Amino acid sequence: MTVYVTQELKGRDLSGALSFGELEVLVRANVAVTDQSVNEIIADMYDSLDDFNPKKDFLLLSGDPVIIGIAFMALGYIWDEGETFKILRWDRIEERYISITIGG
Repeated sequence: MTVYVTQELKGRDLSGALSFGELEVLVRANVAVTDQSVNEIIADMYDSLDDFNPKKDFLLLSGDPVIIGIAFMALGYIWDEGETFKILRWDRIEERYISITIGG
């Protein structure tokens, strides 16, 4: 299982997500979304998510909302209609990552 982290955040401890799988960062912390960078970010996102397995992998939502949106857009093209995939979000009350199923 792999946890695809939408964007690395410097200083953020993601160790709690390791119980869901190995972490793979899609976009590094120092990458900013601009008119000049957005097409490269989209292309890299498609390439990185090409091996995403919706039955066992997770998308951890982190970082710039535009990058999170690009990740959802890419998965929308990759997955079959009616198929679900899982995201991880931080539950600040329980102080842990929780899985949420999207689609279906």
